Amino acid sequence: GALPAKTSIPIALTETKAGAIYSLSDQTDFTFTLASNQGVVINFSPSSQTAKYHLSLLDSANAVIDQIDCLNQASVSLAAAYAAGNYTLRVTPVDVIDAGSSFSVQLAASTIQREQEPNNTTAQASTLDIAQSVTGRLSSNSDIDYYTFTLSDTRYLDMTFAAPGSTKSFSIALY
Repeated sequence: GALPAKTSIPIALTETKAGAIYSLSDQTDFTFTLASNQGVVINFSPSSQTAKYHLSLLDSANAVIDQIDCLNQASVSLAAAYAAGNYTLRVTPVDVIDAGSSFSVQLAASTIQREQEPNNTTAQASTLDIAQSVTGRLSSNSDIDYYTFTLSDTRYLDMTFAAPGSTKSFSIALY
């Protein structure tokens, strides 16, 4: 028979919840609310050796603000600072499912400086504390991230960009 309709799975900071995908047209939604601007880490861990997943983080208007694929059975994470509001993490299948295997989603507070999403324009630029390093992620080939900082006086800065494991070319500009 048909599977019962799914409902969203609420998840709070410090919690881990399980979900599953039963068909190529299925999806599992996890919902959470942030009471204030906050850095969070969303860890996704598949148990299947064959299933492939796409994760989309949606804001309250259902606009995609971050996304990542889990295609090689290794855990993946979304990590950034997000504004106060309601969010949905939508998990959908990519090409292959394993209905007998679940996955887990963990929502945790970030302990390091993260980019503030969205930061795709100069008006949305993430404000940096230059005394700390910042972690960000480009979520697609067309993603652009902007950052802003203020100097109180003339000084030299040592800026380092790293993209561990990437073989792509990046363009960095300082205005």
